[in-house]
Amino acid sequence: MLLHARKAGEVLEIARAMAERAAHRGAQRLKERAARLKLPPEVTEAWDRVRVLSAAELIEAARARTPDFDARWATLAEALAVRGDLDLPTRSRRLVEEAWACSGLKGPAIVLGFGSMPYPAVTWPDAPELEAAIRDAMGETAKAHGVSIEAARFFPAIADMSFLGPVDGADLEDVAANTPLWGSSIRWDLARGATPGFPLVNIGPWGRDYHHWLERVHAPYAFEVLPALVRAVALRVLARG
Repeated sequence: MLLHARKAGEVLEIARAMAERAAHRGAQRLKERAARLKLPPEVTEAWDRVRVLSAAELIEAARARTPDFDARWATLAEALAVRGDLDLPTRSRRLVEEAWACSGLKGPAIVLGFGSMPYPAVTWPDAPELEAAIRDAMGETAKAHGVSIEAARFFPAIADMSFLGPVDGADLEDVAANTPLWGSSIRWDLARGATPGFPLVNIGPWGRDYHHWLERVHAPYAFEVLPALVRAVALRVLARG
């Protein structure tokens, strides 16, 4: 899920509504099949009681029922953190299974959460002088090279620079509460602000199929226009002190 304007909590609620609708549809289809096969009603009645829980809700249920849950959870989380053969979603699933076992809840159920590394959205910085400098540089560079340069309000993919930009602390707390790997395989210090909070903008090459094996860039732009644009932006920002 790419988070651009929506908050993590909002995305979880959207996912919850989708899961509840899916569970209802599944129950209805099972009942129809059971009726055709003339099976007794108790065969499908459990599907009318499908729980939809957030990871945070499941963890709280496990903590309430199992006194040593936190210690068990931490031990498993640290053991999984050093498993180079397991990706982050798989580690998350293992932890959710542990929480489910400790909760005493009975299935079927759907548990929703964030299974991997969060990437805060990269958007235009809330810094009018910086934006003005960038747009001036865009205009100058476009004119000098006879090309068109446009800007988007957000970067429509993931970017490592996400970890340098501003981040909504309250939103990140929602992410942390529903990310089973938080504090073990994923370590961010929320108390210190999580990211440096620099105003930033993503100025990169133009191409196709990024992050795929046919990834490629438009060479004239990447090696002629782009360096000139980055230089023009840098000089304007430095000149402003």
